[in-house]
Amino acid sequence: RDALQALQYPPVAAQVTKRAKFLHQFSTQLAAVRSTRRCPFRTDVDANALGWALSAVSSRAFRVNGPDHPAAMLPLIDMCNHSFDNNCTTIPDGEGGIKLVALADIAADTALLINYGALANDFLLLDYGFIDASNPHDYISLRFDEGLIEMARLLAGQMDAAFTGMESVAWADSLMEAWGGKGADGAQAAWKKERLVQLRLLGPEADLEVRVGGHQLVDGRFLAALRILYATDAAELESVPFRDLGNTEPHISQMLCKEKEVQVFTTLVGAATHGLSGFPSTLEADRAALPTLKQSASDSVAERNVALALEFRIAKKICIKTAIQKFVNIATIRQQLP
Repeated sequence: RDALQALQYPPVAAQVTKRAKFLHQFSTQLAAVRSTRRCPFRTDVDANALGWALSAVSSRAFRVNGPDHPAAMLPLIDMCNHSFDNNCTTIPDGEGGIKLVALADIAADTALLINYGALANDFLLLDYGFIDASNPHDYISLRFDEGLIEMARLLAGQMDAAFTGMESVAWADSLMEAWGGKGADGAQAAWKKERLVQLRLLGPEADLEVRVGGHQLVDGRFLAALRILYATDAAELESVPFRDLGNTEPHISQMLCKEKEVQVFTTLVGAATHGLSGFPSTLEADRAALPTLKQSASDSVAERNVALALEFRIAKKICIKTAIQKFVNIATIRQQLP
């Protein structure tokens, strides 16, 4: 419990809670059949035993194709530790199996390292019990809703920049209407609402989790949504393919006018800053506390877990600050364009 609180990161806490509920429900179902022939176990199996089994399996399963693809059990290969600078990799053997191959000559007594996949520290922590302090795939999760957008605009100093036509957009499946617009803006609101539905950021099938950080820098749906919200009308983006609206690449031509592109990226600065403000402690305070905590945790599993949680949130804060600086750089480049 102390380690979970020390994470200071609700998305991972929610995953832990979800797994705990599953284990409790499973153990309850087992208890109901324990005295029958349908019970698969010969001894009592409670939630703690199931938790151990889940950890034993998840820590030996690999998501080599990414977090959205099924994990695979790879006996013997699971003895390899993880590194994003790996010296080995896994490839299909052509007969339905997987084999381990070296990427270069490996000297004797050198550890064999494989890449467990393009996984954020959330997955590494929950499935394998460690994090990578310099994980290039790490990100923070934010919830795309009116609260995030308004706070991001406030922190970025963009409250005076109008979201034309958005006065009547419902932010979540008839839950509320944000501003109650009228008149000519109604047509623009309908267009923007339609685009947000296409991005799955509005409507009954919406997935409101958006990410900041990692190789992609920002969830393309989030960036596209901000460009749509800041656009005056559909004509302003009609020359841009819908699939490119979430692109941050510098070779992509301006989506909007210079001023609005700057507003988009400063709003992303505000969103990332809002995410950083969700941590009660500062990065500097965490870094100062870590050496003492790690030293005192040498003989205690519980304290080692708290130290790992501290390392996790340090990595998250670095991820956020790196993203903020990149957003500032992009906004500066946009500002300097003719």
